[in-house]
Amino acid sequence: MKPISEIKLTITCLVCGHENEFTSGQWRKPCKCGTMLTKQREFGVARENTPACFICHDEGLVFYKAQEDSLVYDFVAKCTCRASEARLENYPKVSEVDNIANLRWLEMKNRQEWEKRTGKKADAALLDNSEIVEVPNEGIPF
Repeated sequence: MKPISEIKLTITCLVCGHENEFTSGQWRKPCKCGTMLTKQREFGVARENTPACFICHDEGLVFYKAQEDSLVYDFVAKCTCRASEARLENYPKVSEVDNIANLRWLEMKNRQEWEKRTGKKADAALLDNSEIVEVPNEGIPF
């Protein structure tokens, strides 16, 4: 385990995108663009738990984009995990749509973003036991 003086947190500035490192004693720091960044204090901060599903982050819905010619459309579909069972919306499941990206790629991308944001490592068991449904290659009649 690292000493407290060596623990660093990286906060990305939402204005310019620069990554700023905070040491354990810092709680406020100006970014190179002039925006003042403030780190939340350790007490009272809700810890983000590891999601059971990295495809939807336990929200039950998967948001994705698809391009047709020169237009980009936003779509939503229900995930195949348990969190989607509680959703009342009448969206198609990811197994029923044909214009969504590879779900394994989406899961890995979301997992890497979560690990970078939280500084935690995801359980390898989550990746092996995830409920991933392959998207059919043939068109879906509507």
